[in-house]
Amino acid sequence: MNNLPKTIADLSNEQLDKLADLLVEQSTDKADRLATVIGWNLQDKQRREQTMLKITLETNGTHLQSTFLMPYGALLTAIGQPHYKFSDFDDIENKVDVEWAFELPSGDVATIYNWKDGPAYLGHQGKPVENITKWHIGGHKLDVVHELLDIINLKLEEEGYNLNEDA
Repeated sequence: MNNLPKTIADLSNEQLDKLADLLVEQSTDKADRLATVIGWNLQDKQRREQTMLKITLETNGTHLQSTFLMPYGALLTAIGQPHYKFSDFDDIENKVDVEWAFELPSGDVATIYNWKDGPAYLGHQGKPVENITKWHIGGHKLDVVHELLDIINLKLEEEGYNLNEDA
């Protein structure tokens, strides 16, 4: 075994098999522990891949699919800063103050945005973005709603965020 490559990734399947046989032969307890940890890590990796959101600009044709209630702070925790923020210097009438746009693990596109309740549309009478709780989900089909909300809830759970504290 002195001729092992420098990293595990460089091992051939035959070398991995020999290493596993050696581990089982010398210490069943350690082999069991390694198998358990590998199982956990594979599950974690799969979960990360299933909750991966890619920023996209390809939002043409998306439209309202649903709405949901969630504090702005929870969204920041789950999905980060908005990809678009309204500016007082924008020359257009705008109905949206903030927006996120993602390609979901399924390949579908989903957007989250507020609609006509903030300063972009209502001026000084609009809610500050930090106080907005009603959000719109846009997409090409309804499936994006469940996929996106599942990802947001998983990310909040991973961060230990308690929505009830904001209620």
